[in-house]
Amino acid sequence: MYKNLKLKARQLRLEGKSIREIERELQVARSNVSNWVRDVELTKVQLDELALRSHSKITIEKRRESRLKNEAALRMPYILEGRKDINQLESVDLFMLSLGIFMGEGGKTNRGSIQLSNTDPRIIQIFVKFLLNDCGFQIQKLHGHVGIHRHLNRKAAEMYWSKISGIPLSQFMKTTYQHSKRGKGERDKLPYGTFSIVVHDTKKRIKLEGWIQGVYQRLFPHNTDLHHVTKLKV
Repeated sequence: MYKNLKLKARQLRLEGKSIREIERELQVARSNVSNWVRDVELTKVQLDELALRSHSKITIEKRRESRLKNEAALRMPYILEGRKDINQLESVDLFMLSLGIFMGEGGKTNRGSIQLSNTDPRIIQIFVKFLLNDCGFQIQKLHGHVGIHRHLNRKAAEMYWSKISGIPLSQFMKTTYQHSKRGKGERDKLPYGTFSIVVHDTKKRIKLEGWIQGVYQRLFPHNTDLHHVTKLKV
């Protein structure tokens, strides 16, 4: 087995492959590859190509690290501002409740939006009030979206959620239909489906993260080993 691998490794080396590339292709230890091909001489062209490929990988990695550092530097002022705001709130009940709702039900993946989906009209009303009062958005910035089973009344659902949220129908995205698992004769438990609130604002989304970090650090000031993992994925 190793004899065949050695022959294959030497052949790949003669073709100008790097030790790392051979290691990955044959799935063997790098030390074995090095021993097998150590007497294989490469041409100047092959050596130059290996050096160029290696340099390109290093350059790409350096650019990635630089981008992450720059991004972190841009985000930090908003996070710090959000932390400071924790001690300057007038409506603590609304603020804290809304942060808890977002931590449990809010969208975590979109970097430029604040999103929340729910079927409970109370949660929708609380979060809309939070967006208007504490985040400073105008109602015109908020968008709504209804997800509903196809056999239900789409227009009735849209009217219902518009009344609950205060978001005009003109600011609703196109309603989507969900697959229904309702059995025959079973009463619909969610006649108005699921409602989602979306507001696009990268800075406010980052600041929301800062608020949550600030609350967590105030509640658990000595739990420093977890402070770095409380960040939301934005």
